[in-house]
Order: sequence, then C-alpha cells, then structure tokens
Amino acid sequence: MSQNIFRFTGDMCRLLAKILLLRRLYTARNAQGISLGTQYLYLLVCITRYTDLFTTFYGIYNSVLKIFFIAIEICLIIKIKRSDRDPELDNFPAIKCLVLPCLLLTLVQS
Repeated sequence: MSQNIFRFTGDMCRLLAKILLLRRLYTARNAQGISLGTQYLYLLVCITRYTDLFTTFYGIYNSVLKIFFIAIEICLIIKIKRSDRDPELDNFPAIKCLVLPCLLLTLVQS
C-alpha cells in the first residue's frame, strides 16, 4: 500500500481530532454535547473496518494507526461514561435507527 500526502494528512487530522476530544473530556470533566451513542457507532465502524488487522499486514504505520483508533474510541467511551453527563440529552436510538437496518440490508444483499 503506497503512502501519499492526502492519506497522511487525513490520518493526522483524524488523530488530532480524537486527541483534542479526549483532552476536552479531561479538562472540562463533563461530556455535555458529546454523544455516547455516536462514539459507540464510531467504535463499531472502526472494529468492522479494521478486521484485516489480524489477517493482513500492510505496514507498521497502518497497523499502529488502526490499533490507536480502536483504543482511543474505547478510551473516549469509558471517559464519557465516567464523566458528568445527562443521559436524557443523549437519547437518539442509534441501534434501532442505524445499525439494525444496515444489518438487515447486509443480509438481504449477500
């Protein structure tokens, strides 16, 4: 897999965004405005996208970033759960509205 400047820039922007979000959670000590359901969906996307991590080796850079993105999502979820937040404000039924229809479409299409 070749490395180009656009992929590197995208990876670094995503990495910086996750680090800034984690820093904000640690400094503010609350998770107001951050959806726990969205973070669960990000974790689900990371895990399903990076399943090739255990079967194919593309390079150190690629493997380290995949592991880091999965780990930082887990850290974000743990920190949001432990922080001072109002669960009533985070009430979007993500599983029912997004995940289940996608699973059904996957089963129908394959």
